[in-house]
Amino acid sequence: MEREIAEVRPHTVIVMGLIIPLKKAMDARQGIRWFNTDHPVTLIKNPDLKKSAWSTLKLVRAHLDEIQTRGPS
Repeated sequence: MEREIAEVRPHTVIVMGLIIPLKKAMDARQGIRWFNTDHPVTLIKNPDLKKSAWSTLKLVRAHLDEIQTRGPS
């Protein structure tokens, strides 16, 4: 994943599932905005989690709209 981040240089990453294993990568890449939601399989098995996932995706959309308006930082 480190190589992929270095090649793509994303400004935004959505992690679907456990984020703890990515802590080292997150700390090393301060210029990336990280979002986390449950894995899609978890959402299928537990529909009560969908509201939270949808809220996270709306935050991602707002973040991307902000970047488009002002440009990446």
